[in-house]
Amino acid sequence: MTGVQTCALPIYQNETLRKAAIRETFEETGLVVELESKLPSRKYNSKGKEKIVHYWLASIAKDAKFKRNSEVDKLVWKNYKQTLKILTYEDDKKVLLSACKKLGII
Repeated sequence: MTGVQTCALPIYQNETLRKAAIRETFEETGLVVELESKLPSRKYNSKGKEKIVHYWLASIAKDAKFKRNSEVDKLVWKNYKQTLKILTYEDDKKVLLSACKKLGII
């Protein structure tokens, strides 16, 4: 199963972006993922600070169940048309469309 995961990643010292994404995805969802293709990054300003969000296509590496926690209360899988309707930022829509093109969905 392949999907787009969005999460804010704290990067620890000597940690690569890929390792941070895998770790943070596990911490927030309980899912072990394998990162695949890199998707376009997104920059924006938040409270006067520039933020950069990195995206990848990811596959769930092994059977695991989502674990509800204080940061993520549910996990919902939607097709790309449904997802486009609920995304509020145009840049996020561009990332989703990039992922769909890489997957050959559109």
